[in-house]
Amino acid sequence: MGRLIALLLGVAALAFAAKYALTSGSANLAPPQVETGIKPVQENGEHTRPRQQLDNVRERTHELEKDDQKRVDDALKNTEAQ
Repeated sequence: MGRLIALLLGVAALAFAAKYALTSGSANLAPPQVETGIKPVQENGEHTRPRQQLDNVRERTHELEKDDQKRVDDALKNTEAQ
């Protein structure tokens, strides 16, 4: 009986020590902010180079989607006309 109580107290002490070690000092801190280095707008109001590249890719993708849809519509019209 004494060994069982000693074992339980030991496990409880280890659990408390582990919890304290993992949470001490960081419980009140906000999660760290990740700095990517990419800012969407510069101080003068212009977009940064990576943002401009991303905008260009989005615009080109939109154009390609329009072209693809036009081709599909034309192909559908051709098949309906036959």
